[in-house]
Amino acid sequence: MVTPELADGTGLIEFPCPSTHPAFDVGFSKSGDSGCTYGFRIGSDGSVRAIANGEAGGTGIAADVSGADVSVMLSDGVVYLRVDGEGGAAYTVTIPEDARNSVYRGVISAEASATPLYLTSVRSNGVVETGYFRRAGTQPYSRQGVLPLQPQPYCHAH
Repeated sequence: MVTPELADGTGLIEFPCPSTHPAFDVGFSKSGDSGCTYGFRIGSDGSVRAIANGEAGGTGIAADVSGADVSVMLSDGVVYLRVDGEGGAAYTVTIPEDARNSVYRGVISAEASATPLYLTSVRSNGVVETGYFRRAGTQPYSRQGVLPLQPQPYCHAH
C-alpha cells in the first residue's frame, strides 16, 4: 500500500496488526523511492526493528506486536511508533535534517511469504478507513470489500 504524497510532511498509518503475518515494513518513503525509507519492520514473530535510510537495524526495539493496535506517525521530521497506544523515545526514528524537506508517502510493504498479509481497518492520514489484502505470489486477487495491495519492493537489512 502506498498513500498519496503527504501535503504538509505529516502522516499517520494505523491498523490492528494481525496475529499471523509475514514480515512487513510500515512507515514512509521519499516520493520516487521504492520501499520504506523511514519506519519500522515488523517481523513474523511480532518483533520490531527501526528502519532508517531504507535499512532495518539489527536490534529489536519492541516485541510481541502481533494482535496489537499499531500506529506509525510522521511529524516534525520524526517517525513515531505506538503499540496499543504506548510509545517512547526508543520507538522513534529521526529523519536527518537534509532529508526533512523531501516529499514523503506512507507505505506498507510485505516480504514474499507463504503467509499472506491481511490488514483490515487501515487508516491513512486519519481520514480514510479501508480493508486491504496482500497475497504473496504473482496472482493477487480481490474479493468484495477487500482490495489487493500493490506489491512493493522489500527493504533488506544488511
